[in-house]
Amino acid sequence: LRKEYDAAERDLRKDLAGRFCDVTVLAASAMNVGGKLRQICSGAIY
Repeated sequence: LRKEYDAAERDLRKDLAGRFCDVTVLAASAMNVGGKLRQICSGAIY
């Protein structure tokens, strides 16, 4: 029972870490896109 619990906990941690990475990557790419849009916009304005 202890082994099964440890395996489940490890899977859960891996799942959470994977989700955290996905969110981080999404946020980073969104910020990157936002920065590019700002550059394009300020380039168009000035």
